[in-house]
Amino acid sequence: MLAGAISPQSPSSGEHHGRFPNRRAPRSTSPWGWVLLMMLAGCEPGALHALSDEGPHPLFAVVPEVEAPRQLGQSLVAPPAPLFAGLFRAGTDDHALSVSAEWATFEAQYQEWAAAGLRLVDLNVEVTDGVPRYSGAWLPGSGVHALRVGLSLPAFEAEARSLNPQGMRLIDLEVYVEGGQRRFAGVWDASPNGYLFQADLDSNELAFFRQILPSTGLRLVDLETYVENGQRQYAAVWNPGTGSHALRTGDTWPVFQTKTQELAAQGLRLVDMEAYWEGNEWHFNGVYREGSDAYQVVAGQDWNAFVSTWSAASQDNLRLTDFQAYSPPPWASEFDKVMDGKAMGYSYAIVEAGQMTTSGGVGYARAPYESSAPGVAMTASTRVHQASVSKPITATAMMYLVQNNGISLDAPFYPYVSSRWPGAAAGVNQVTLRQLLTHRSGMAGWGYCGDDFNASMAQLLATPLVSTPGSTQAYSNGNFCLLRAVIEAISGMDYVTFVRTNILQPMGITAMSCMPDAVNPTLYYAYGAQSPGYLWTTDYTSQCGAYGWYASANDLAKFLIGIQNNTVLSASTAQLMRSQQLGWWGAGTLGGAASHHNGAWLTGDGRGSNTGIVLLPNGVAAVLLSNTHGFDIIGSVIEAYNKGPYAL
Repeated sequence: MLAGAISPQSPSSGEHHGRFPNRRAPRSTSPWGWVLLMMLAGCEPGALHALSDEGPHPLFAVVPEVEAPRQLGQSLVAPPAPLFAGLFRAGTDDHALSVSAEWATFEAQYQEWAAAGLRLVDLNVEVTDGVPRYSGAWLPGSGVHALRVGLSLPAFEAEARSLNPQGMRLIDLEVYVEGGQRRFAGVWDASPNGYLFQADLDSNELAFFRQILPSTGLRLVDLETYVENGQRQYAAVWNPGTGSHALRTGDTWPVFQTKTQELAAQGLRLVDMEAYWEGNEWHFNGVYREGSDAYQVVAGQDWNAFVSTWSAASQDNLRLTDFQAYSPPPWASEFDKVMDGKAMGYSYAIVEAGQMTTSGGVGYARAPYESSAPGVAMTASTRVHQASVSKPITATAMMYLVQNNGISLDAPFYPYVSSRWPGAAAGVNQVTLRQLLTHRSGMAGWGYCGDDFNASMAQLLATPLVSTPGSTQAYSNGNFCLLRAVIEAISGMDYVTFVRTNILQPMGITAMSCMPDAVNPTLYYAYGAQSPGYLWTTDYTSQCGAYGWYASANDLAKFLIGIQNNTVLSASTAQLMRSQQLGWWGAGTLGGAASHHNGAWLTGDGRGSNTGIVLLPNGVAAVLLSNTHGFDIIGSVIEAYNKGPYAL
């Protein structure tokens, strides 16, 4: 029985099917495959890796076999992941399915069903709102077994070495991101035979091992794929085996379905499948082994459809052996739709679960018709003048000092700068730090911090208040020009050095500055116009804070990750900053509340930058930067988000 839809690419002839791209030997710096080859041979691998942190979750100890009556188990609570894929193989025994359980619930189910004679055969981990949720398929089994979750790669390797002498082999692997860190999870069952585990393989290395390992009596049983430093990587589990086999990688669903049917006609059955998003569409990998039993493959089903499939398959004597819960296509692709025709060039970056998952650029940083350095492409690394997106950076620096120096947000700001600028107007000494951060200072509107920063701030402070502090919100760059000075007074450092040292560098940001690039800098255009781009040559180092930072989409994605992951601010401080709109604005989306800030830097004829950063619901964040002014940048981000899967 074959049903469903997924896709790979045509196999080569002979026993070993699959694609072998650009063959070459593996990197000599990837020793792990050889460590477990020694395990396979029954040798002690030695202490090649020290046991590292064990991650955020407890580990199961090895559970001895427990005789108990068999029972059918099911935990079918509607999970947050919108799409589901599954592989069903012929079987008549009791079985169990648990979907989207938090750790405590999943651990209890694991122990309960182990006592009932069921063994976990497939594990799926989906991180939602920063919280891992576990799904699993159980089938009858006996003997010792183990489950490990939430481990760094060195810790996972150490656990694998410790379990091997206890008569267990790795049968299923999960690789996922939690808290911005790559995590590994695995399922072991009882077996006197060894196995091979490999991680961080590129496509050439995977092809190399696909050629040589079958001759040693190993067969691929599980393949995971992930992106590390912008490059697609693979982790593989090999068990002893014989017979024909095949591997399909990178297929769209229609191709995967067709090739799965063709391989079935050749006596091969799918044993492992994985879906991943790349290039604006879903791709599927499949591992195939020799077999002749009935099976069914489904993907892209919503929850109700998958439950119906699971129930019907059970009645047809098919048992779930491989399961995946996954999110629909990332909404980054919506940028292409909402930005169409709006900009000479734009760049973007998307953060999910504490990691930048997508970034890119469209169009030009310098138009093709420019007389000097024409046709420079816009990329995710192209630096753009951020204008008022500088304000959340300054706010984060201010909140860092509030958090670490015991400063009250309701303390007056003027005592910190009074010696630098004496003689402030009446009432200025009552304005608080909070009121500067929220634009409720009552001070006169101020668009520019001034090429002569000292003279400009002295003039601002001497100007009479236009409203009672705290009573009226009136957006003004002057508020954040003054916060720059407060940061310098408290820290004893110049503003740029303080921000780089205490905010940006801990977040992994090194390329941001307050001046344009020296070579082929970004030019700025007006919406709908074909005029030459404008170049700002001003060095804003002596005045940036309310504006003036130059950054790329990649830089600002790291900044948003730093806010999400509490890199420099505690969770409570970051939440206070966002909830009270201290240097940020609030907005609504179909998925819930968001925090954001936009920026615009303009010439008199409308040429300028257009920038935005948004912290969205569901652990998502987005950066959208354009070198063309004249449209709503934050609205474009929210429109893309609302059309994406997170609003379902």
